[in-house]
Amino acid sequence: MEELERAKLAAEVELLRAQIKKTDKEAKPGGLLAGLSEVAKVVGAVILGLGGTMAAITGYQSAELRKEKMELDMQKTAGELEKAQTLLTNTQAEYARTLTEFQTLQAQLGSLKRDLDQSPSVSAPARASLEKTIVQTDAATSAMQERRQTLDKNLRSMVARELNRKSAAAD
Repeated sequence: MEELERAKLAAEVELLRAQIKKTDKEAKPGGLLAGLSEVAKVVGAVILGLGGTMAAITGYQSAELRKEKMELDMQKTAGELEKAQTLLTNTQAEYARTLTEFQTLQAQLGSLKRDLDQSPSVSAPARASLEKTIVQTDAATSAMQERRQTLDKNLRSMVARELNRKSAAAD
């Protein structure tokens, strides 16, 4: 048994010696070529590090530019929306004034028509002319209401399209 232990111990010693030789061989410089190889590795690592840093800086600057562009587009869109809302408000106010005028004229024409019906002394041509004016006023009122609805619809769709376009451009 002692012999086996000695053989085992001798084998372990031999293994350790072989590992030491291997480590010494790896630790020894390999000459000029090995030194240049190490220098090339260090220079390559530095270049890669600088390239990564440059890419990160460029990416950040690009993101900042996109952000600024988007903010400018949003400000422009807000201004355009405000203009469109002002236009819509003005159009609606103008419509309300015109509608009030038409309603006043219709009331006056209705009053004239009643007076006309109650007054037998009005000639037939004058009566026909007044009735024609009443019919035309009714038609103009209907046309104006349809036109207002069309204007409102067009204005709202224009504002919605512009907002959608700006929203899509911002994305």
